[in-house]
Formats: sequence, structure tokens, C-alpha cells
Amino acid sequence: LEALIKLAAGEDTMGQHNVAATLCNMAADSRASTAIIRGAGWISTERQRRGLDRSDKNNKSTGSMLSSDGDRRNSKSGDGEGGEGKVGGGGTAATDADAKAKANDNTNKRQNSLSPSSNVSGTPLDAILLLSHAEDFTVRRVCLLSLFRLSMCNDMQGVLVAANVIPALMRLRHDSPDCALASARTIFNLANVREVYLKIEKVIQAAVIVAAVAGDSLPQLTCVARAFKTLGNHSELRPRLLEEGVMGATQAILAKSGPDGELLTDPTSSSPVSPEERSALTELCCAILHDLASCPRNRLAMVST
Repeated sequence: LEALIKLAAGEDTMGQHNVAATLCNMAADSRASTAIIRGAGWISTERQRRGLDRSDKNNKSTGSMLSSDGDRRNSKSGDGEGGEGKVGGGGTAATDADAKAKANDNTNKRQNSLSPSSNVSGTPLDAILLLSHAEDFTVRRVCLLSLFRLSMCNDMQGVLVAANVIPALMRLRHDSPDCALASARTIFNLANVREVYLKIEKVIQAAVIVAAVAGDSLPQLTCVARAFKTLGNHSELRPRLLEEGVMGATQAILAKSGPDGELLTDPTSSSPVSPEERSALTELCCAILHDLASCPRNRLAMVST
């Protein structure tokens, strides 16, 4: 990861493509995605934590074994001298275990001090965002795919939004219809969270913009509507959803999903939208408006709008 961060700053198109493709392939794995988002230092920290936890478990198991062995021998010997000798032997073994644990800790600290991570600035996510400005369309498209895969990493959506992936998504969506759909799907993934995180209002604002510029693309409008509904499941977000214009965006989608509305299943073709698809989108929009109206603070504003 550290080498990829350094190579991402190069100006060679082939090198940029190789770095972007490598990070994209790594983003398909959940643990690798966390390392890409958190940075290369997260790996050494996680290994050190696991090593310390493992040594603590070993020390506990060794201590329990020594104490049980000492109790067993004390019960067999009738005099107090034998018991005292066993306790002394257990203390010596515990001291040896502590010495080994300290030696392992010093080894980990020495390896971390020799690691070149301190000389590398930024994270692999920063490298992806940097490569998203590349002149080559293929590099930008691979970066967008990487962001889409990273957005599916559990509990990492807030970190992605804090790293300013939203502006990159809104910029890359203009490259092609496929990129626009990938951006809409990524925005939905950023909204599909169990708990509300800081700066989630940026996701709401991005979804409202996509709803306004998606045109007659049924897949994009469906992604946006699903994002609105997912965010509306959090009752504390419903006032903010109304403030950011979700009601107006939902009404615009609802007008397009009607029998007379213009919708396309594929931007590259003129295939008609089935009545079932229109009905599903209509029900989704109605559920969004129901969530907004369920908040007492929103009712007066919704009626007067």
C-alpha cells in the first residue's frame, strides 16, 4: 500500500492505470478495503493489537495451568513445605512468561520504528481520489469502481464521506451514463447505514442533485429514491431531509413514475418501462413522503409548500 501511494503521484498513464487497477482489485476484499480507507498504518496497529491480545491469553492460560498444577500437588503432599516449593516454581514460570511478552512487545515496537509508513503521507484512499483527476478516462472509471466497492465496507461510510469522496462522485458521474449510474449506486451505499454519522447531510445533498439531473433514467432515480427511503428510516434525519429538498425531489420523481411520465430503463436505448417498474417507484416515493410527514416538525412546512 505504501508503494502504491508513492506510485500514484507519478505522471505516467500506464503507471496510474496499474495503481488504480491494483487498488480496485484489493477493494473487492472487505479487510483490504478497511486497510485502504484507514491507511497502511492500520495494518501494523491491528497486528500489534492482535499480538498483544494473543500474549495476554497465553499468559492467562499459563497462569491458570500453573495454579491448578500447584493446587493438585499441594493436595497430594501432607506438609506445607511441598506447597511452598510449588508456589515458588509457578512464580518462576510466570516471570519467564512476562519476560517473553516484554520481548515480543519490544520487537513489535522496533519493527514499527523501522517501518517506512512514517515517511509516506496520505492513505490509499487519498491515492484513489488523486487518480480520479487523471486525464485518462479508463483510470477515472477504475477509480469510480474502487469508490463503489469501498462504499460497501461496513461502518466505513462515515470515513469515506469525511475524506471528501462526494465531490469526486459528482465529478466522475459526468464521464458517461455508466459512470452516472455507478455514482448513484455509491451514493445509495453511503446512505445505507445502521447509524447516522457526521456529515451525512452531504450524502443527502448529493442525492437531491442526482435526482434533479438524472433525467429519465429509471435506475438512477430508483437509487436516489432508495437512498431517500433508507435515510428516512432514521427518525432524527427526517427534519434535515425536508430542509435539504428531499420532498421536492421526491415529487419530481413521482411525476416521472406516473403513466404519462418519461422513463427509460437504459439510457442507451429507448426500451419502455413496464407498469410494474413504474408502480414500484411510485410506492417507494409514497413511502418517502409518509416518512417525512410522520415527523411533527415537517407537517406544517409540507402542507404550505
